[in-house]
Amino acid sequence: MPDSQFTWFNESFTLEECEAECLRNCSCMAYSNLDIRRGGSGCLLWFGDLVDIRQLTGEEQMIYIRMAASELDSKRKKRKTLIAVLTSLAGIILLGLSLILFIWKRKKNHQNLRNEGGPEESHKEEA
Repeated sequence: MPDSQFTWFNESFTLEECEAECLRNCSCMAYSNLDIRRGGSGCLLWFGDLVDIRQLTGEEQMIYIRMAASELDSKRKKRKTLIAVLTSLAGIILLGLSLILFIWKRKKNHQNLRNEGGPEESHKEEA
């Protein structure tokens, strides 16, 4: 739990009301149940910097830390970047395979024309 120098509490709030109260206040950095016995009740809000955070052993006290949306979007940005890279890579591979197929077909047609007595041989016969 963080240092409780800059806190506010309300013994009658539910956890949902506590979250809403924290989201309404720009200075709120974290919130938690005030009393964790019998399913939890009350509300405890922290303001300012969260200092001296420590883990309590044997307790199941949860603290909900408020984060900027930009910090949460980093996973989405990474995923979008990965999708863009993979899509581009797939496009490049398809383009490369198409080019290889085109060259192979062209060579095969050119060889067939030679074997069947293509235009070069027909000109020789006419002369």
